[in-house]
Amino acid sequence: MARHVCSECGATVSGNEQFCPTCGTFLSYPDEPGADTEYEHFELGETPPPADIPPSRLPARVVCPSCGTENLATNRHCEECGARLSQGPLPAAPRPAVQATAGVRAVIAIGGLLLGVILIALIFQIFGGDDDPDSTLPPTAESTSTTVSPVQVGLLEPLDVECNVEGIGSFICENLISGSEALYQINWPDHVDSGETLSVTIRFRTAVAITRIDWRNIANDETRFRRNYRARALTISADDSFSDVQADLQNLPGVQEIEFASTNTNQVTITVDSAWNAEIIEDNVFTELAIDEIQVIGRPATATTNPTETTGTSVPGETTPTSAP
Repeated sequence: MARHVCSECGATVSGNEQFCPTCGTFLSYPDEPGADTEYEHFELGETPPPADIPPSRLPARVVCPSCGTENLATNRHCEECGARLSQGPLPAAPRPAVQATAGVRAVIAIGGLLLGVILIALIFQIFGGDDDPDSTLPPTAESTSTTVSPVQVGLLEPLDVECNVEGIGSFICENLISGSEALYQINWPDHVDSGETLSVTIRFRTAVAITRIDWRNIANDETRFRRNYRARALTISADDSFSDVQADLQNLPGVQEIEFASTNTNQVTITVDSAWNAEIIEDNVFTELAIDEIQVIGRPATATTNPTETTGTSVPGETTPTSAP
């Protein structure tokens, strides 16, 4: 077998090798029989010579406007930076044609018909009405309206007062509605021993609606207040009461408010069922039950009205004003 020596590295190469196994150099021996003369001699690591291609056959290239890199003309984006190369509009899908169904066309037709009828009716009402505008007005009628004067809740003025025990000396029953500091007093231990109850009836000139009762004990002299008996448990009734009202008073001087509702009555009766005991102060104690004042708060049962006649128009569907109680 023939052997050769590599002209580059000097290695011994067998005769059937075309490249040096040591350095990779292409082995060509034109002077030897059977040598291949069509191979081009080159060294590894060298850049092969450029192919001789006609410019007309080279692919078209464009320069990226962003980074300056050359790209194939068929590219839409730069291979280096990804910028858009072609500024032409992107292809868009064709707009689908709108096709109305039979139901939609029917709704549109009905809507148009209704709109036309409304417009015709409007034009007829504006231009084709009766020449006499007064003929369309409803007949007039006289109506009577009433004005109710406001009624304020306040202190009711009693006609008189009656107690089943008149009182001691000048401490009489009328002092309960006098509005002064005069007291009403009775001997409470003797009254309890007799087995009777103490009742106070206040009457009014006309019927009243009661909202509360103000009970007043001695207020200006605490010693005197504690030395006397004070009302404790009460029973209240009126002409229109379905049942009596029970009320408990606190052992305090001054005014205490008692809630009591009555809508139409001429009198109210208050019964004293029990009393707070008198206290011994400075070795002295009284036997009298003392009450300063009883005031009834409310308003007249029937409101005063002032009717005034007015002329108006009676319109169907409206209610004609009437007198309010």
